[in-house]
Amino acid sequence: MTDDNIAQTSHSLFPRHFKQWIGAAIGFAVLGGLVALAVIATGVVNLGAVKPHLVPVAHVLHTTFQRSVAARAEAVPETIALDDPALILAGAGHYSNVCANCHGAPGLGQNPIALSMRPEPPTLIRAAERYEPGELFVILRDGVRMTAMPAWPVGDRSDEVWAMVAFLNQLPTMDHTQYMELAFADTKSQAPWANRATRADAEKAQDSSRPYLAGDTQSAFTSDEATLLPAVGFTDTRAMGDIADSCVKCHGVDGAGRENGLYPNLTLQSPEYLEEQLRDFATGTRQSGIMWTVAANLSDVDIKNLAQQFGSKPAMPSLGPVMVADDALIAKGEQIASNGITVENATGDDATAPANVQACNVCHVIAAANVPSFPTLAGQNPLYLKRQLQLFRNATWHFEQMNVETHNLEDTDIDALVAYFASLPAKKPAF
Repeated sequence: MTDDNIAQTSHSLFPRHFKQWIGAAIGFAVLGGLVALAVIATGVVNLGAVKPHLVPVAHVLHTTFQRSVAARAEAVPETIALDDPALILAGAGHYSNVCANCHGAPGLGQNPIALSMRPEPPTLIRAAERYEPGELFVILRDGVRMTAMPAWPVGDRSDEVWAMVAFLNQLPTMDHTQYMELAFADTKSQAPWANRATRADAEKAQDSSRPYLAGDTQSAFTSDEATLLPAVGFTDTRAMGDIADSCVKCHGVDGAGRENGLYPNLTLQSPEYLEEQLRDFATGTRQSGIMWTVAANLSDVDIKNLAQQFGSKPAMPSLGPVMVADDALIAKGEQIASNGITVENATGDDATAPANVQACNVCHVIAAANVPSFPTLAGQNPLYLKRQLQLFRNATWHFEQMNVETHNLEDTDIDALVAYFASLPAKKPAF
């Protein structure tokens, strides 16, 4: 073949001009489409969950996921102290209720159902060592498509998502006992898996040459921690016994709260108020990803029983931190609670600055005596009070009436209100 023939053949295989490629591109696209249709129509691809993804496929999917999360995490401002004990405790209760079923916990393996999923849910015991806090926030907030990982149920409760991040950030440092003490208010009576056989115990009774694996299959990301004898299950709380087990993780065994807890003292409220709130949480009328998850699983009878169980107790002192405040701060809080803040009595650098905060007692004392929709605040957990006021003021939690009433509160005003209400004796509403 002469040089001219070789050049002509080369030009026909690799056209010089862009337009000459269009026909070939269309041809390849049509061919690719026909192949794709054939694959779909024949069912040749096995989408069953018996076997995990091929290792190269698993790594491609996982890398895509990691890069997606990292890109979105750059826009997440970290504004919360992740070593706050109250935040860590708040995340622990929800993790044990919802997340541990799939992702395991210290000293506890993953559930067989989780290990049989494809992709397999990773154990999260070391998650904070693999991901930055902002990345964990994105995963928890947004979820992950084509997996069983859901988005956070409520879109405007970033505070709850950060509580989960704070807990996951501490999880690598926890042993089984520390986890159980943190996640359950009473480890002796509220830890349903505390006496379950450990991996070492299990190996004495079965073939110890291999760890437990659902269906004897292992994915590219199966860890040793995931293959402990499963001790966490998908269960209905009612089938486990006392339905209040889910409540005590955050609200304490008697409902008065927990040390360093961010959650309210339930014994200060009436059964009517608690029942109304549980119904609002169950329907999503009151927004909380943590409480919605719990309340949505309750029947009408469950809601009435729980409201009566905690609301009929005598008012108990809150188990949150003891508030030490000077008399001047408490007096300022009493002034705001009784009279509100107007232009005339506004305090700060500019006493004439526009301000309009209604007196708290109008609703939380006067109205609460007749209307169960208003909670009483006297003696309430100061951590809870401060957190709620900040969430309402910043509109992190959208509740129009409270968003409006707290909009003009300064940080010092919030501190004063918290000091005042926390200083009052625990008291139930006077119906």
